[in-house]
Amino acid sequence: MEYCAEGSLRELITNPELNYTISTIVQWAEEIFSPIACLKSKSIAHRDIKPENIFVDSDFHLKIGDFGLVKEFGSSSSSTTNHTIVGTRRYMMPELRDGLEMSIESIFKGDVYAAGNLGKETEIEFPSTNCPNVNVEILLDTIHESVHIEMSSRIALDAQVQNWVLHGDWALKKH
Repeated sequence: MEYCAEGSLRELITNPELNYTISTIVQWAEEIFSPIACLKSKSIAHRDIKPENIFVDSDFHLKIGDFGLVKEFGSSSSSTTNHTIVGTRRYMMPELRDGLEMSIESIFKGDVYAAGNLGKETEIEFPSTNCPNVNVEILLDTIHESVHIEMSSRIALDAQVQNWVLHGDWALKKH
């Protein structure tokens, strides 16, 4: 992994001297969700997405790190698993926290859920005087709508979040 001179996302979002824009938050979302999608395409779940495990390089780009709890689910894996509780509880889906038997696909969704919590946390730390947070609220509402204990009632976030980040009607320009 390359050296990340700016430390962790936790350090960045809690630094009162730094001022970042909503377009930066959108860029960060892309830089978090893209590697999660890449891991999923290789049947790998990170299982500990949190601000302390997201690192910031000298250009303020985000990198996912700390792969100590990564799990690969190969073709020989069964379609369900009794999930061993690993990771940081604050960022886990309720089913993962409770150690319920769940589908392998749901474990991958746990990384998306954790990344959504990162977005929420980043938005909370975001100085509200910079711009209205209406679009961030739409994203957060979408994430909250997806969190039903009954898995079959959940909306599919993967495509919705990707579409919102990449093609939102708000047309924010990146730095």
